[in-house]
Amino acid sequence: MATSFARLLKMSLVLLACLLVDCSTGQQAIPLGSEALDGVAVKAAYRFAADHPEVLKNIPCFCGCAAMGHRSNEDCFVKSREGGGIVWEPHGARCRMCVDIADTAIKLHDKGTPTASIRAQVQHVYGR
Repeated sequence: MATSFARLLKMSLVLLACLLVDCSTGQQAIPLGSEALDGVAVKAAYRFAADHPEVLKNIPCFCGCAAMGHRSNEDCFVKSREGGGIVWEPHGARCRMCVDIADTAIKLHDKGTPTASIRAQVQHVYGR
């Protein structure tokens, strides 16, 4: 009986750890709290921000988050990169414009569009 309890406790701790850390990458878990938008689009935006900082750091955001110190759409999803890991910025999980801008960048990047052209398209669509 004690062995079964110990096994159950161990599995519970592993599951809790997986909620706090993305077990596939060892990164801090994407901040999908109760206020988060559609999980699929948000996760795609965070993953793209992690994998393609060279794109999103060159894409402006127009939601007003510059008042929070954000300099680009990357800042909406990534707070910092430390020791090979990422500290996520929770703002992007709750802001439709941030996710939409990232989604536009993802789609254009996947078509092979250069970053400068992605930036121009985002400015044209969202910068009004």
